[in-house]
Amino acid sequence: MSITIETVDTDGILMDYFRFGKRGGYPVFIIPGLAVKSVMGSAEFVAAAYAPMADEFDIYVIDRRKNIPEEYPMEEMAGDTIKAIRKIGFDKVNIVCTSQGGIISMLMGLKAPGLINSLVIMSSSSHNNDKSDTVIKNWIALAKSGDKEGLMVDFAKKCYTKEYVNTYIDAFKEMSALITDEELRRFVITARDLLSFDISDMIQKINCRALVVAAEDDMVFGKETSLEIAEKLGCECYVYQNYGHAFYDEAPDCVERVRRFLKSVN
Repeated sequence: MSITIETVDTDGILMDYFRFGKRGGYPVFIIPGLAVKSVMGSAEFVAAAYAPMADEFDIYVIDRRKNIPEEYPMEEMAGDTIKAIRKIGFDKVNIVCTSQGGIISMLMGLKAPGLINSLVIMSSSSHNNDKSDTVIKNWIALAKSGDKEGLMVDFAKKCYTKEYVNTYIDAFKEMSALITDEELRRFVITARDLLSFDISDMIQKINCRALVVAAEDDMVFGKETSLEIAEKLGCECYVYQNYGHAFYDEAPDCVERVRRFLKSVN
């Protein structure tokens, strides 16, 4: 499958995205979490993973802005994403989001309540906690020190099951050699705001159908933060057993679970 990376320009703010699935189908925007390497480099992998949805949904995967400033709080990430979605041509979309992407999406729901038809939030939080504080501070320190392999390996260990890491450890190490200094800089900038954010007293104002999905063994936020989100949104929270933070890359039925929910609200 050949995927074309496109760029949307909103008043000089450039954001890459790619598209696959059914043209004219129900629009879905995937907003990924914090990453060392851009999701744009994994476009074919993402499209293959979401293939069960491709016959019904018009799917877009959108990155953070390219021309990133030295300070880039998540509220600005949310505002930029709203503008980009509207510039692409939509005034009502479904959102599927993971980790930091979930925070950005919840902020979008607060800033532009009419834009989001439905929201699938996976492995996210409405506030920093002791667990995420420790993990993210360590990642930032590794990035600042230039320890690319240490960052990539710890990122993998905190996000995936031991079996997955053991299977792909060599690939993670090889990938670390491809990380550029600019990517480390971007990582630090996009990670910093995770240490101080707290929107837990606002998210109950989000007014759209939602599904929250979590993992029992999430070592980044913990499952409790997802349960809190679901309680405040008044929606279902499904918790995967025996998976970690990035269960959405491992659990074989995750995409089908997302597809069923989105189909039910469209």
